Amino acid sequence: MNVLVLGVTGHIGNAIARELVARGHKVTGVSRRGRARPNLQGLKLRYIQADIEITSNLGSWVRAHDAVVDAAAPYPLTLPDLGTSNAGRVLQDARRRSERLLHAIRKHNVPFAYVSTFGTLSQNRTDLDRIAAAMIERLHPYFAVKHQIESDAREAAREGYPVAIVNPTGCLGPWDCKDRRRCFVPALLGGEMPGSTDQMFNVIDVRDVAAGLVSALEWKRYGEPIPLAGHNISNEGLFRWICEIGGIQPPRLVGSSAAAVVGTYLAELSLRAIRLATPLPALVAMLTFMHGYLAPSPAQVELGVVLRPLSATLLDTISWYRSIGYC
Repeated sequence: MNVLVLGVTGHIGNAIARELVARGHKVTGVSRRGRARPNLQGLKLRYIQADIEITSNLGSWVRAHDAVVDAAAPYPLTLPDLGTSNAGRVLQDARRRSERLLHAIRKHNVPFAYVSTFGTLSQNRTDLDRIAAAMIERLHPYFAVKHQIESDAREAAREGYPVAIVNPTGCLGPWDCKDRRRCFVPALLGGEMPGSTDQMFNVIDVRDVAAGLVSALEWKRYGEPIPLAGHNISNEGLFRWICEIGGIQPPRLVGSSAAAVVGTYLAELSLRAIRLATPLPALVAMLTFMHGYLAPSPAQVELGVVLRPLSATLLDTISWYRSIGYC
């Protein structure tokens, strides 16, 4: 196939492009960032620097390819400014982008794969945790945006268009080039993380996510979202393992995940009120809280996704961040 990958410089998008190339497919990668990204070096693809939200070429790009992968769907990382309509505007902008992209998919009937999040899936929780999760979803616009984009993709699938949706859990692995301040592994190894939580966490190698998505496209697994789960480990255990590999002492403070949500949320609200950026967005603690024990879904097993050992993932993650000077 000749595949258009949106968000090719992102962590997941880059892994998907690499998986496609490894399987013999041709890739056109699109990103707003310049070509000189560390994770593009040595990767054989055609590169287009563009913003798909404003480009007039989106329709022609879709028409010229056998499949489209969206690994660049926008989401708000921080809370909206107090007393503004930013949250609503972010949702409207995301909806417009989704509608524009899906219009091109429908018009040219091109297979489409969307990378969503585990945060949109219903999970087995206690009644108390279910109430807390519902409150968290109301507090941060991230969840409304993700639910809206996935809802639009599922609607296209119900209409009979070839749409595949994957919902990975927390991703680790090489090729992450986002701002260092948003990368918890370098922050942890740099002694910048004050503590950890006792929350059960599920992490998957970004390369295993890529394998699942590409297999879904190749096997035409369209329609219902495909959860992609990895290894279950406590947040505290994960931090301790990373620190052991990195050769430093882990954070001594271990608290509850609920307390971390409340603390980071109040801290971010306070900083937003005086127009200061937060060093640790509340969304990180919120997403951690939303995790739980997860097993590979039947669809994931059917796609033949073989999970890498978590030890190998952590070693490769740390090696990557060190190679680009993050830690």
